[in-house]
Amino acid sequence: DVSASLGPAETLPSNPTSTVVTPPGGVTTFAASSSGIYVNTGTQLITYNLSGGQIGSFSLPSAFTGANEPSTPVIDSSGNIYLAAYYSRVVDKYSPTGQLLWSVDPSSGHPTGIFAVGSGSNFQLAVSVVESTSGSVVLNASTGAVSGSFPLFDNFDNLTQEANGDYLFSNNGSIKTISPTGSVLSSFGSSHIK
Repeated sequence: DVSASLGPAETLPSNPTSTVVTPPGGVTTFAASSSGIYVNTGTQLITYNLSGGQIGSFSLPSAFTGANEPSTPVIDSSGNIYLAAYYSRVVDKYSPTGQLLWSVDPSSGHPTGIFAVGSGSNFQLAVSVVESTSGSVVLNASTGAVSGSFPLFDNFDNLTQEANGDYLFSNNGSIKTISPTGSVLSSFGSSHIK
């Protein structure tokens, strides 16, 4: 029974790895969406289409160099780009063309991760700061002002939102599925590996 096996679906190529883009200057962090690839090279943010063609780029301030522990970019449905940096203590929102729309120091803290809460017109940005590990602050996407909280703390781990709104959260050797309200729906792996 194919549905009971663990591994790639039969329709995937046997070796699905390929190079889509090779940004000049390398990759500090990146994100992919259903419409593009967003690469922070440490000096600029380059946007590519899913075929690897460059759409645009803009220079980044020194706050987002690799030594400042920049976050993975978060992209909203309008193509706006959100970046955070731990040592720079900053979260910035950029337009798709690179215009700085706002810059905040969330809760006077060091951001360890940013992630989307909601989508479309309900999009908000969650920011985890090391000074408050019980959850994340939620920023209003229009103003950058703190508008609430979310019961998940992202400590430089891997977090992605699925199409149904659930989150896949990888940390300490385990993967958890977390609901949009912060409840753990499932867990796989060991929670004692670092």
